[in-house]
Amino acid sequence: MTTRYTDEGDLRKYRTELPNMADDELNPYQYRLYAHYKRVCGANNGSCWESRDTTAEKCKMSAGMVSKTRDWLAKHGWIRLDRGDNQNDTYSVYIVDRWAENMNRYHRES
Repeated sequence: MTTRYTDEGDLRKYRTELPNMADDELNPYQYRLYAHYKRVCGANNGSCWESRDTTAEKCKMSAGMVSKTRDWLAKHGWIRLDRGDNQNDTYSVYIVDRWAENMNRYHRES
């Protein structure tokens, strides 16, 4: 299975920025996968292609855990999934831009 990732948020080529909300809300698997998506998209001008097995190897989790975690991130608004017209094992993953929400939340706390 091959997955395409696209970051709709602020991109940086040589570093990865994550919202503070990710640290507060995500479990270790969710945080790891989200950070991986942010990193590989940012390093590749906003999108990349990577198989689920490659993602699993890089994130040091099983392919099943990648699928389960990816679905959770989509259900809870961290990413969007698009299967496209082919309905095979290829997904497009879009990282949702949550920077305004993050800034509003943590601005109030400071």
